[in-house]
Amino acid sequence: MIKPLTYKSRLQQIGDGNKFILEDNEVFATHAGVIFAPRYTFTDNITFINNTFVDVRASHIHDIGCATHKLLISNLTEQDLIERGLLYLNEKATERECRFLETLKKAGRYNGNTDVSVYVCDDIPQEYIETIDVSFSENNRLFKEMLKATGVNNFMANTMGSAVYLNIGWVAKAVKPMPDIDRLFKDILIT
Repeated sequence: MIKPLTYKSRLQQIGDGNKFILEDNEVFATHAGVIFAPRYTFTDNITFINNTFVDVRASHIHDIGCATHKLLISNLTEQDLIERGLLYLNEKATERECRFLETLKKAGRYNGNTDVSVYVCDDIPQEYIETIDVSFSENNRLFKEMLKATGVNNFMANTMGSAVYLNIGWVAKAVKPMPDIDRLFKDILIT
C-alpha cells in the first residue's frame, strides 16, 4: 500500500515552458520504506499529456525512475519521520492553501476539497537514504499506485498507468546519473 505523506510541492519555473524545480520534498510511504522526490528535482511537471486534471506528485517520482533507473528510498517510517520532527503540518501553508482553494471555488475554477492539510518533510538525513535500482515494470506499477493514492480515480489511473508502458524513452534515452547522497539536497536532480 502506498500513501502520500506530503502535500504537493511548491514549484519554481526555470526559464520558459515546462521547466520547473521542486521547492519541497515529496514523500510517499510504501511497504519497503519511504520513496521520495527531493527538493531541487527538475521536472516538466507533466503527468499525462498535460497536467491539468490530476495530482502531479506521482509523475515526479516516476520521472526520477525513468531518468536514472533508480529511486531514492529511506528506511524511516512515517512515525520515524514525525518523531524526528522531519514530517509535520505546516499551519501557515495550510491556511494559505485553504484560502486559495476557497477563492478558486467561489470563482468557479475549482470543484474539489478546500479543507486540506499541508504536510511537509524536511531533508531526510543522508544516513537514512539509499538508492535502489528500479525496473521499467516496477517504476510504472509504482506510478499507477501513487496516482490512486493521491485520489486519481481507478479508470484514469489505470489508463495513465497503461500509457506509460508505451514510453520508449526508457530504452531510447541514456540513463542519467543519480546525484551522490551527500549532494542530494544541494544539486539539481535532472530528470
